[in-house]
Amino acid sequence: MNDLSSPSAGMQAPPPRRNFLKQIIRLAGPYWYSENKWQVRGFTLALFGLTLLQVALAVWTNYWNRALFDALEDRSLSHFLLQIGTLY
Repeated sequence: MNDLSSPSAGMQAPPPRRNFLKQIIRLAGPYWYSENKWQVRGFTLALFGLTLLQVALAVWTNYWNRALFDALEDRSLSHFLLQIGTLY
């Protein structure tokens, strides 16, 4: 009978994280160091910046939603109108 609790029961341990990062660098390295390396790095930086902007926008939207629903819960017309942008 096979003992399923033993490490050699058909499943191998996942490779260390260091090997995974080495594989990514080995795969993507030629792309980042090609003739168009400045364009590639710019696109990578732009993608990273847009990702941060997306996260910041999601956080801001959550704060706005909280304020809007707090105004609805408090039944405050002035705060509600302020949140939807019709009252300054």
